[in-house]
Amino acid sequence: MSSPVLTPAELNYALAHKPGLRPPLGVTPNFVDPYSRGYLIVATTVITLTVTTLLVLIRTYTKRFINKTGLGWDDCRLLGKRCCGNIPLTGGLCIDLSLLAWVGIVEV
Repeated sequence: MSSPVLTPAELNYALAHKPGLRPPLGVTPNFVDPYSRGYLIVATTVITLTVTTLLVLIRTYTKRFINKTGLGWDDCRLLGKRCCGNIPLTGGLCIDLSLLAWVGIVEV
């Protein structure tokens, strides 16, 4: 039994609009509005980044203006990591995971 030969246009349509496999028994596929918890990733990341950024700013303010001591290497490292590392990395990861969950590649 040979498989049907599809033209490139038919193949593109089949890949874009039809499922790859049959769903399990009792499962109805929903390609229009699939279930996703991607919003939880975004909400958790925004809350966590906000709280940690506030804590870093409070620590910096306390050391600089209340204790009247200069910022040490640890403070500079912490601020640099916060501005150049954690926020862009976490934000990018959050966006990537949300998009993958929205498309249905990952289930969160």
